[in-house]
Amino acid sequence: MSNAERQREFLERNPDYYRLRYAKEKARLKALAAQRAAAPVLALPEPLAVPAQRPPLMLPAPVEMLIIPGMNSITALPSPAPVLEPVSRADGPPALRSIAA
Repeated sequence: MSNAERQREFLERNPDYYRLRYAKEKARLKALAAQRAAAPVLALPEPLAVPAQRPPLMLPAPVEMLIIPGMNSITALPSPAPVLEPVSRADGPPALRSIAA
């Protein structure tokens, strides 16, 4: 017997099963809503005049410069200026372009 056949036979034997099931659930939810509506509303305490202190930020430790004798004494070399060379055009005077490009 397949599952579909089993369910069909069950519903033939119990035609009001789902109506009664959902009616019970609906009644339970209505009773819960009525109980909550009848319950007293709890008053919240007044906020304190002094605001709560925030915890300090847990930032990483300060950076310590790594000093290697002999390595840190090398100064940065400035980059050379681009060298311009003439480029001939077929239709006009030569133009300048950078060889770095």
